[in-house]
Amino acid sequence: MQIIFLGQLGINEPRVKTLAEKLVAAGHTVAVTCTQPVVSRRLRNFKGVELLHYLSFDPTKPGGLLYNFLSLFSLWRRQHDVAHLHGYTVAALLWLAVLFSPRTTFVVTLDHLPRRARHLSRLVTRQARMIADAITTPTRTLQYQLRTQFGVNSSYIPDGYDPLTAPEINLRHFSVRKGQYCLAIPASFNELRWLIREYSRLATKKPLVALFETTAEAQRLQKRYPLLLLASPQSPRTLETLTRHAAVVITG
Repeated sequence: MQIIFLGQLGINEPRVKTLAEKLVAAGHTVAVTCTQPVVSRRLRNFKGVELLHYLSFDPTKPGGLLYNFLSLFSLWRRQHDVAHLHGYTVAALLWLAVLFSPRTTFVVTLDHLPRRARHLSRLVTRQARMIADAITTPTRTLQYQLRTQFGVNSSYIPDGYDPLTAPEINLRHFSVRKGQYCLAIPASFNELRWLIREYSRLATKKPLVALFETTAEAQRLQKRYPLLLLASPQSPRTLETLTRHAAVVITG
């Protein structure tokens, strides 16, 4: 079976590297698209995985529209049996990928969605729901967000198909204790303001931890509502740790 990985910047990404190596070991023909300077153009094969190199508009910011568009021509030329698309930027071009290779089976992995461009999130998730043969997410939180906000069912598969080894962030960093807080993941400031206003009316003393950027207006809201705690979504570990130990998780 011929399989291609699209959207990632190179073979060095753990999710792609682990999967590609296992597929080659199982006897499949695997190709992975790459770009400079993430992967040197001199490297054409890695442990049996073919590396296909394409350009980016700005080499100092690898990836982007040109890179993803050129990568799709691999589908048109080779008509792979399976294409695995990584990330929302290449998933936004899923409709074009199907035109280039209509008989290909498409798998889409979404590791995050754009926070400020909700219209793009709707475009990506709608295409994935209607076109993709399978959709996967590396976090339970994103899986829940896709289901509740966009009506998309996905399969939870941790990065690299191996258990996460990074230690959890100590909850003391967020001034909360296990099971003694509620977690909110608002999509906008207006949603955050509505959530804390309604939450403050409940008969609870549990703090509401909101995964939201600590903007000036958010900090003013925090001063007004003592139960509100802001936690900037700095990394997937932050999201995983807070979600796992929250009494309740609220999404928009």
